[in-house]
Amino acid sequence: MCLELAYVLLIYFCIAKIKFQKNFSIDLVVRGNFDMYEVNLERAMNYWMDLLDDYTNIAKIPNDFFYKDCSDEVVDEVFKMNIEKHERLIRYSKNNNISISSIIETIYGLILQKYIYEDDVVFGKTINIIPIRVKVRQSEKFIDVVRKLKRQWSRSLEYGYYLLSDIENKNHLNTKLINTIFVAKSFDLSYDYDIEKKGYDLSVIVYTKRALKIKIKYKPSIYKRETIRRILNQFDYIIEQIIKDNDILIEDLEFVCKKEEKVLLEDFNNNQYKVPYDKNYIDLFREQAKITPDNIAVRDENRNLTYRELDELTDKLAGYLNHIGVKSEDIVAVMLPRDINIIITAIGIMKSGGAFFPIDTSNPEERLNYLLEDSNAKVVITTDELRCKVVNENTIVLDINNENIFKIGYELTAEITPSNCAYTISTSGSTGRPKTIAIEHKSLVNMCYYSVKVINATEDDICGIYLSFSFDAVMKQLFPYLLIGASINIMPEEAKFDEYTVNEYCEENDITILALPTAFAKLFIQNCNNSSLRVVQTGGERLKGYRKRNYELYNEYGPTEFTVVSTSFHVDKEYGKIPIGKPIFNTYAYVLDKKNKLCPIGVPGELCLSGIQISRGYLNKKGLTEQVFVENPYKTCEYNKLMYRTGDLVRWLDDGNLDYIGRMDNQVKIDEFRIELYEIENIINNIAEIKSVVCISRTNDDGDMYICAYYVIDDKDSDKVNERAVREYLNEHLPPYMIPTIIMRIDKIPVTPIGKVNKKALPE
Repeated sequence: MCLELAYVLLIYFCIAKIKFQKNFSIDLVVRGNFDMYEVNLERAMNYWMDLLDDYTNIAKIPNDFFYKDCSDEVVDEVFKMNIEKHERLIRYSKNNNISISSIIETIYGLILQKYIYEDDVVFGKTINIIPIRVKVRQSEKFIDVVRKLKRQWSRSLEYGYYLLSDIENKNHLNTKLINTIFVAKSFDLSYDYDIEKKGYDLSVIVYTKRALKIKIKYKPSIYKRETIRRILNQFDYIIEQIIKDNDILIEDLEFVCKKEEKVLLEDFNNNQYKVPYDKNYIDLFREQAKITPDNIAVRDENRNLTYRELDELTDKLAGYLNHIGVKSEDIVAVMLPRDINIIITAIGIMKSGGAFFPIDTSNPEERLNYLLEDSNAKVVITTDELRCKVVNENTIVLDINNENIFKIGYELTAEITPSNCAYTISTSGSTGRPKTIAIEHKSLVNMCYYSVKVINATEDDICGIYLSFSFDAVMKQLFPYLLIGASINIMPEEAKFDEYTVNEYCEENDITILALPTAFAKLFIQNCNNSSLRVVQTGGERLKGYRKRNYELYNEYGPTEFTVVSTSFHVDKEYGKIPIGKPIFNTYAYVLDKKNKLCPIGVPGELCLSGIQISRGYLNKKGLTEQVFVENPYKTCEYNKLMYRTGDLVRWLDDGNLDYIGRMDNQVKIDEFRIELYEIENIINNIAEIKSVVCISRTNDDGDMYICAYYVIDDKDSDKVNERAVREYLNEHLPPYMIPTIIMRIDKIPVTPIGKVNKKALPE
């Protein structure tokens, strides 16, 4: 009888003897290969709690499919190592005095770490499912990790009689601890343990006797065969590296072979498209105005303008701005109601050489003036009713309704190059202050060319603008269609009341293209089969649900720092999980691990973006810019020298689409608004009586995201601060979209054993 099987028999014997008995010790003598074992439940419990202390991860290979009712069918895929490599592995094993199964077990732990983007994982070993924790430092040698796990296993066997269910119940995760299992056998794979009956989606079985075989048993309702084959290939690739270099470090192990590297870098980024980078946006707009002078360029509920009229009006505004001192690269802020004047100012500012900077009129006065000061805006274009909000004495304030601005045609003096700043836009900041991002003309032009090309837009299209003008997503509706002779229609606020009023407005005004924030888009798609629309675009949050409609649906993704849109996916059927798509024209997407190495297909990593659409970074925030706008280790041309670290966790799918997993930090996106939760926390912390605060995002039953704020105060201050007072304070300092839906007082902020906020323990 082999040693492994003897251990198993011992464990089963112990369990049978003490399963229903607690808090006592017995002496068990096993003759043969074993000495005396003292079985003590309390000591065993302490061992497992120590081993699993501060473990917070759920180690599971990410699903390929997300069916509600998964089949219990289990299939397998087998890898068999060639004889020559197996002989080299045997020599490596003997030279280091470790078993081949220990080597494979360690490799599996490292692969599992890759798939959950963590350096700390737990899986089950043997048919009795004893937890194995693989926690490594990147600077460790692979061989040292193998030895460390061997020592852990020897110790764990002493306490293998302790029930897994008890371990899971006492672990602070209070959930299923083991998601995959590893079994090493010295006899043939033709005989399998009945692993699937234990309820695991994936198991790895290794046979080491005469030839190395690795079998993965899995549920085809959860995983693709291609995914399993890639994992098996990773075993082979890592084995090749360790037997070649006995002292190889964990951080030096490669998980992507040269063949896959080509796919990731070239095939998945094969999206080059000829765009006139030698021209700025204004050059292209003027050309289109000459081609379609009598086409309606823009309209609101009160007026409309042809391309000729828009061209003439914006020339006059630009000349006036130059006349009062606006030069190339000067920032001109716009704070206007929702009407046609926003379009006029946007084009006019860019013609003057300045940068268009829209500011939400609902901003509190403090935040508004911070934006003006931080951006060093030279001019603010607003209305007489709103100018009282501007207190910055160094800023020139213009009333858009002043007829003198458009009366005289002053000379245009600014030279505009493709590298000039076209517009700036603010986004939420982690320090309690917003950040302002600068986008160049060439970046804007590339985004415009893609936007019209991907949906085959023509001059017959009418784009309805639903989104707020102060957020970056609107730029994708505001600028592209003015380069092809199409029309822009600005929806009035009353038309935006709900999905039905939007649907009615679109049909009455022959709207053909519409962009909606995700939460609203889901309602619209569910309830409205519009007769005029041919394209609906959405983005900002994870999209769920699909219904066949008269219009095409596109799910898009893009950070403000990368000119609005960077990936796009045509949703043409029901998907278990809708991807965010492939990189757009002249855009390079990389999924990187913590060491800036390429992640294999299917493995989560940080999405990094490079290419013509990358922004200049954050105005007046050099340090922050240098943190996230970094040198691209995979650069191939002048336009992808730098890359932007998005902070978003994604993975490549095998068809070249990207699957969005979530934020790596505390930033969320609700509707079209990207929100830094730390900003809300910092504002609430300004209330003197509040001791601590934490903000989280939650998702309701409909899949819509909302913000919850939890604060702690002393009982003596309870009459000074309540939920209403906090909300009123936030209304004074934050725009409406950043105000939490739920504001709740709690006794203390719950934390995990390692001091992290335990979000699961916060009340709903």
